Amino acid sequence: MSIHDPMSRQILEAVPNAVLLVDRQGLIAFANAHALNLFGYTEEELLNQTIETLLPERFHAGHS
Repeated sequence: MSIHDPMSRQILEAVPNAVLLVDRQGLIAFANAHALNLFGYTEEELLNQTIETLLPERFHAGHS
């Protein structure tokens, strides 16, 4: 499954839960609309950020 494939994106957007895909560098590569709404970010704000962006700061050090 590739996030660049339109069919894959449609499937991930249709899922009734928040979905995030993280690349091998640990950066957010995809967030569906449910995830964006849940976390209160726009796609532009969230993409290419580390997953730690979504964790409370007290958990950043223990999550790599």
